[in-house]
Amino acid sequence: MMSLKFKYSLFKIFPIKISMEKDTNTYSHLLANPFHCRGNRVEKTIDDHIIELLQRKYPELDIHEKDYYNNILKIENIFIDSNIHNIVVIKLQSLIEEVINGEGLLS
Repeated sequence: MMSLKFKYSLFKIFPIKISMEKDTNTYSHLLANPFHCRGNRVEKTIDDHIIELLQRKYPELDIHEKDYYNNILKIENIFIDSNIHNIVVIKLQSLIEEVINGEGLLS
């Protein structure tokens, strides 16, 4: 165990400079403990959140970032195809109803 005398002698050997200058970038001088500043946090993207959700949903699968981008393109294409299909179905139904009601192309 370190004696108190030795512990305090370390401060004499290695003095700590305490600077309370105003820091206008981080305003750390306003903190209760101005020497404790949080690091810059990296904001997660929506893709990062989706990858995490997929990894939680399917823990038995190894989902990597490169696989994610390939698969998300496939999913996007599926949504585009289904959107086109829905538009075609709606247009065909409205055309059929117009023909049945006599509001067709020849009237």
